[in-house]
Amino acid sequence: AKTSVPKPKIPAVRRRPRRDPRVERALVFNSEGIALAKEGKHAEAIDAFDTALALLSETDDRHHEGQVLANLGFVHRSVGGTEAARFCWVRALERLEPGTRESELTAELLGVR
Repeated sequence: AKTSVPKPKIPAVRRRPRRDPRVERALVFNSEGIALAKEGKHAEAIDAFDTALALLSETDDRHHEGQVLANLGFVHRSVGGTEAARFCWVRALERLEPGTRESELTAELLGVR
């Protein structure tokens, strides 16, 4: 007589829903912008952030758009563009999810909180 050996139960793998490829590309440009800014390549960083924003504007991902705007504001501030930085941070705060670390930091930069 054949005895059956029970198969081990394999836990189900939870997969995160795939992000929109435009968001993925935008996040790559955002990371590139951060790296370029750290290297002092401000014009190239601004170009990378602008590309990320263009990609994100085609999606409904406002939180990531806010993160990129906040990063863009830091670059503007580092080259003396105080008004441009504030403009970016105001726009970022409108898009970042309230209560997140990013929105709190952006609000502090603006003197809102």
